Amino acid sequence: MVSTVLVCVASALAGAAPPPPAPAATTGERPAVAVMRLAVEPGLPHDLGKNVDEALLRALAAYRTIKVIGYSDVVAMLQEEARKQLLGCDTESCLAEIVGALGAALLVDGNIGRLGSEWVVNLKLLDASQATVLARASTSSKPDGAALVAGIPGAVTALLKVAATSGADRGRRLGVAVGWQPVGRARRLAPWIATGLTGALAVTGVVFGALAQQKANAAHDLYQGTAAWSDARDAANQRGRVADYFFIGAGVAAVGSAVLFFWNRDADRGVLVTPVVTTGSVGLAGRF
Repeated sequence: MVSTVLVCVASALAGAAPPPPAPAATTGERPAVAVMRLAVEPGLPHDLGKNVDEALLRALAAYRTIKVIGYSDVVAMLQEEARKQLLGCDTESCLAEIVGALGAALLVDGNIGRLGSEWVVNLKLLDASQATVLARASTSSKPDGAALVAGIPGAVTALLKVAATSGADRGRRLGVAVGWQPVGRARRLAPWIATGLTGALAVTGVVFGALAQQKANAAHDLYQGTAAWSDARDAANQRGRVADYFFIGAGVAAVGSAVLFFWNRDADRGVLVTPVVTTGSVGLAGRF
C-alpha cells in the first residue's frame, strides 16, 4: 500500500519542482512538521477531535522556527487515489513514508481517548526519514473539551523537549531550530558548587572571627598604649576585617546558589528559549 501511495504522491506533484527528500536540515532552514488528524475514541463528542486538532496546530505554529503542515495541507497535495490510501494508513511507517515524500522531516500523530474518568490526548513525534518515534507526550483533564484543549500547548512543549534530548540527530536539529538550551552537567553542578562555596566561606569567616576575638582578648589583658597592646589590637582589627570579607563572600555565594537552584528548577525538562522580534523591540520568549 505504501508504494501505491508514494506513486500517487509523485504524480500529484508532477510538473512542479520535485519535493526535497527528508535529509538533515541545513543551518537556518525551518524543519517541516506534518500534523495528522488525531484518532478519536468512539463515544467522545464529535467536535472534540476538531477542537484538539486546531489547538495542536496553533501550539506548534507558536514556534515560528517550525514549518507546520496541517492534515488538510497534506490531503490537498495528494491526488484522489492517494487520499483514499492515506485515510487507510494506520501504521507509523506508512504515515512517515507519505509525509516524507511530501518533504516533511517530522510527523506528529496521536489519539484522543479515555483513561478512567478522564479524557486524554496522546501525542507522538516521528522522524519521517527513519519511521521511528522520537518522543511521546500526553495531557489529560476531566471530561471537558475546553480543559483538554487548554493542556495541548504544554503537551506540545513536552513533546519537543523530549525529542530534543532523545539523542537522535533529527531531534537535536529540532531542538536547535526552536532555541533549545540544553541543561548540561556544569549547570546541574553549579548550584551545589555555590552551596559548598557558601559553607566554606562562612566557616573561614568564623575561623578568622574567632582569631580576631582571641587577639582582642589578649589586647584587653595588656596595658593600653604599649607596643604589645598596639600589635594585638592591630592583629584583631585585621583578622576582623578578613572575617567580614569572608562573611560577605558567603552571603553573595548563598544568593547565587539560590538563584541557580531556582534557574534549575526545570533541569530535568530543560528550557526552550525562542527569540521574539516585534516592531521596535527584540526579546526572548521562554517556555518552562
